Amino acid sequence: MIKAFDFSIDLTPAILWQYEDAAKLVEIVKNKQAFATENHTDFWNDWYTDVFNIDTCNFFGAAVWAIILELALDINQPPSGDGIGWGFGEFRKNFENGNFVTTGQFAQAFTLEQRRILLKMRYQRLTTGATIPEINKILFDAFGAGVYAVRTGEMAMEYIFPNPIEPWVAFSFNSMNVFPTPAAVSATIV
Repeated sequence: MIKAFDFSIDLTPAILWQYEDAAKLVEIVKNKQAFATENHTDFWNDWYTDVFNIDTCNFFGAAVWAIILELALDINQPPSGDGIGWGFGEFRKNFENGNFVTTGQFAQAFTLEQRRILLKMRYQRLTTGATIPEINKILFDAFGAGVYAVRTGEMAMEYIFPNPIEPWVAFSFNSMNVFPTPAAVSATIV
């Protein structure tokens, strides 16, 4: 549990009794009090919501957590080759091998909610024993009902997604170390 702190600042005791009738001085102190309340007290009161809590953090908080968890959320990849990239669809999807290359720089942009999910999964990967029941709870929390993990044999497991996998999920599975997996176990996504 996080201890509740009182971050309020009271500047009125700075006015000595000799100066209580000095209107300009009292006005200056009241203005400084308003500034301190708005820019200091509110900031620290919002710190838990905006930064400390992964479930409610904003983009700045997600960036702080990304540094703490050593997770790159802003990913830029240079072109993969000099050839002409070709394929089907608007973004030339489904081609990762052979003659298919990225002709321009690739950037993966995650929404705030996607960042929160990736951060929570990375945190859980680092702090749990990665048993199948723990992994299934993490997947349920991140993706909802229907997504689960199963053991498919010795040192192998699968993540089962009942619906088509969103591109950011496939990218995070293939390129980022966020899905909780037991040590030395190979995992695939279905």
